[in-house]
Amino acid sequence: MTGRSHFTYNVAGATPMVQWSAVYGGAEPDEDRNLGAERWSATSADYVLEEPPSSIQTKSNDGGKRSVVSAVGELAPHRQLGLVTDEAQRQAMILAHARWDAPESRHLTTWLAMASQNPATLQGIIAERLTRHPEDVAALRVEQQLDKGQGQNAACERQQKMAAGKPASPALAYLSIRCMPEGQAQDEAFLAGQQRWPQDPWFALASGYVLASRGDWSAANEVWSKAAMGPQTAEFTAPELARVKRMLGASDQELQPLAAESAHLTSLLALDSTEVMGSQYEAYIHLHRGEYQGAVAMAELDAELFPQVLRLAGASDGAPEDLIKKALDLPAEEGISPDSAWSMWALALRQGRNEAVWREKALATDAEEAARVVAFVDAVRANASVQQAEAVLGNVRPANRGYAYTVAAVVRGQSCPQAWRDGAKKLLFGTERPHLM
Repeated sequence: MTGRSHFTYNVAGATPMVQWSAVYGGAEPDEDRNLGAERWSATSADYVLEEPPSSIQTKSNDGGKRSVVSAVGELAPHRQLGLVTDEAQRQAMILAHARWDAPESRHLTTWLAMASQNPATLQGIIAERLTRHPEDVAALRVEQQLDKGQGQNAACERQQKMAAGKPASPALAYLSIRCMPEGQAQDEAFLAGQQRWPQDPWFALASGYVLASRGDWSAANEVWSKAAMGPQTAEFTAPELARVKRMLGASDQELQPLAAESAHLTSLLALDSTEVMGSQYEAYIHLHRGEYQGAVAMAELDAELFPQVLRLAGASDGAPEDLIKKALDLPAEEGISPDSAWSMWALALRQGRNEAVWREKALATDAEEAARVVAFVDAVRANASVQQAEAVLGNVRPANRGYAYTVAAVVRGQSCPQAWRDGAKKLLFGTERPHLM
């Protein structure tokens, strides 16, 4: 029966609710309403947490409509949180997923990362999870990180004992290797583990990083393709695999099947396509057409987007002097991101303004690898050969290699080696770099 009042219980406040209209005939739908993620709510919607009928009987030819309340728990975490404006509800959602999502859940790692903003609470959640699921890899990874943040080693000692007691467990072997000091020995151990357990997604994930950091794109493509099939590892493997596939010549159209495994990759590809036409993100389309003034004008409609687009435009090939000046005049703390930090450091180097400030911003983007990118750029500026500069850069992740090549392209201009210019365009998506011709 339609029109009755319903009380709805949202378990642990874990899922946002949306009210929308099912329309029939020529009826006009009501505007969708985000209902937040309250535990208990009352609604007079016609259908609550059930599918509306495919057709209805009406007394006129104007059609009709029925109101529907649906849960949207299938969305990626960032999209779910975007539907909830109440901060307390948002935090409750994050903690509920971190506590109760199954170990094989596609988005568990993302929810745990979000919950890490509150380490004390997360520590208790991880202890609860491990009581229920002692070999929950995502939780055990976080246990290692929490210990590391406190300067302790108890988690690794315990997990290494677990691995010694179950030598046939790929998950525990992977976790034990994660406890090793970073470097050549750890890299080789990950590769050996992947050879022993070729279908294990966690070893595929780790060995893919090793191979991609070495620039072995074909081998990285092979193992990351396996990691992209694992529910726990697909979300954050897919964007890295896409970078590798682009280096191997894949078009963005050919990456669409892979995007189905990752909300983040879906977003990166959408922002590089005509899907954003009509929104403020059309600014990126103008940017990479070389229409810099139009890109900046469109981005002005969005206070968060504007500094990012202005900085990328200012560092782009052939940018006009007025945009370069505007980008350099923008306060360094305004809307900074890792992408714009590298582009702005490159522009500051080329223009001789505020180089030291932006060098520090760039160094802060990655505690493990940014220093090598900076050393690479310094070698390029000292007229090192391609081979010498690459040796200084060494083994870094695909995106950081893309940042290195981007800075070289901005600083060196048309004298930049074509391989670096091409690498920057393939390893970084359009929202991550300036326009390079």
